This record gives sequence, C-alpha cells and structure tokens, in this order.
Amino acid sequence: MELLIGPFEVATHIRTRDHYQAVRREAALAGLEPSSPPRRYEELVERLYRVLGLSAATDAVDRAFLAGAATFTATITIPDESVTAGLRVCDQVSASLEELDALPGDGDNELLAAPPEVRDYQRAFLAQVRAQLQAARPAS
Repeated sequence: MELLIGPFEVATHIRTRDHYQAVRREAALAGLEPSSPPRRYEELVERLYRVLGLSAATDAVDRAFLAGAATFTATITIPDESVTAGLRVCDQVSASLEELDALPGDGDNELLAAPPEVRDYQRAFLAQVRAQLQAARPAS
C-alpha cells in the first residue's frame, strides 16, 4: 500500500520532533526506567518508524526545510503484510502519547509539557497514518 503523509507544516514537525527529543533527554538524565512513559514512548516511536519506513517522511521534512517550503508531503510504500503491525504500533504510540502528556506537573515527574500545537500535530499525524492503514487492512 502507499501511505500518504501530509501536507503538514515543516516548522510544526520540527518543533514536535525537538520537543520529544528534549523529553527523551530529560528521561535519560533523570535515570527513568525503561518501563517509564517517556522511555516506552521512545521505543514505540522507533518501532513505528521501523515498521512503516517513516524515515522517508523525515527525509521529506529535511528536503522541504532546505528548500524553504512551508509544508511537506511524503509517499511511503508499505508491504501489505506490515499493515496490521503498523496499526497495532500506531495504537500503542497513541496510548503512550496520552500517558506521556499526562505526566508534566503530576508531582513525581517534572518533564517538559508539550505545547498545544505539538500535541495537535502528533495526534493529526498519527490519525492520518492510522486512517490509511485501517482502510488498507486486509479483511479477516
């Protein structure tokens, strides 16, 4: 199947990426366990990128940024057998994101809170990917 990403704003993608990289650094500096929400989120995002080949989207963002474009799009070819696994990890990332965004200010974990545009972008990106995977899901 072909997965179409975007159009999304380049600047928002970069702010989102930078925010979650900062959260991962905070988690590492705080010595949080691998089972902690930030560390699980990191592992799940890496798995999502691996399963769906989303490095092509990162490359599209980089090209758009260098060209001075405001938005980016990417088309990624995904093997049909990866659709179900992609859906599963998409759902896991979404659940992990909800858990991660609930942490700042909870008294135990003082991680950077995601700005609204970062949360909105991450959810829109995942929703777009999930909707396409769901539509391509093989009939059971």
